[in-house]
Amino acid sequence: MEQVELKYKSRVASALLAIIGGSLGLHRFFLGQWWGVFYLLFSWTLIPAIVGLIEGIVFLATDQQQWNNKYNQGRQLGNEGGTVLILVMVLLPFVSVPVIGILAAISIPAYQDYTIKANAGMGHAQAQLVQAKIAAYVAQEQVLPADNEAIDVVRYPDNKAVALLDVHNGRIRVEFTPESKLTGALIYQASLNGDQVEWDCKGSTLAEKYLPAACR
Repeated sequence: MEQVELKYKSRVASALLAIIGGSLGLHRFFLGQWWGVFYLLFSWTLIPAIVGLIEGIVFLATDQQQWNNKYNQGRQLGNEGGTVLILVMVLLPFVSVPVIGILAAISIPAYQDYTIKANAGMGHAQAQLVQAKIAAYVAQEQVLPADNEAIDVVRYPDNKAVALLDVHNGRIRVEFTPESKLTGALIYQASLNGDQVEWDCKGSTLAEKYLPAACR
């Protein structure tokens, strides 16, 4: 029977890859584990980097025989001794801190942008609730409502993202709180087509990347 050549998987090399490239799942690919792809998918967050750092420390703390049993089919092909381990542990803070700093510089702005988009989405959701009330009003009165009071909509909602919901002759204007980090407004202009209400929000003044798809 043909023997399959065993590729030795170094414990220290795996630990270094986990610490340095954990956000990309490099250690998992090195160990022949395809699910390292999940690290790649979430690499824009800090989660894979933190997980990789923890896994790197766990790898270093693992007994060599246990490591070989798990990753080298039980063959004792190498013994990465204490000198290497001590060297890695000494270098660990100098390697991991800059890596985490770089990852933070990339992921924190991405997270902040995601949060701002979520706040814009909250304003759009509020506007949709008002649109439903306007549609019900039009079905009964056959005209667009003049103001908030006509459809019982609070002008200044208690909301961390939305500061103003203003209704004026069927137009909805959504303004945002300073906390939301949004400047400009979502503006929905209603028009009647028979007994149907049609909406146009192309006049909104938010940055385009924060606009709902229908308003771009």
